[in-house]
Amino acid sequence: MPDAPEELFRERFSKPIVAAVQGPALAEGVALIACADIVVAAQGVSFALTEIREGRAPIGMAAIEQAIGRRRARELALTGRVFTAPEALQYGLIHHLAPAFEFDERADAIASQLASSSPDAVRRILSA
Repeated sequence: MPDAPEELFRERFSKPIVAAVQGPALAEGVALIACADIVVAAQGVSFALTEIREGRAPIGMAAIEQAIGRRRARELALTGRVFTAPEALQYGLIHHLAPAFEFDERADAIASQLASSSPDAVRRILSA
């Protein structure tokens, strides 16, 4: 396991990470989402890089930049503005947007599909 919080965002894992986001994702929560392989979010969820409001830079900025692009990541980090789940989908931060009544089923279906995939193929994809 990583020694410092920043190292978590550079860590490579041997199994795919599925993030299921049901509530607001702020600060390092956005960075954790950016590190996930597949992200499902419920409609109505909001996101924000709020560190600037506390006088600090986001931890995990490299992961966020990789997920949504450098210019977009910088704009969000510099402004600390709240953005919606549809915007997060458009930016590439999340992959699937589900209504609340379908959220659990959608996340479970993705996890089940990954669990039934070839472990060797999954490892090769993750290490590529």
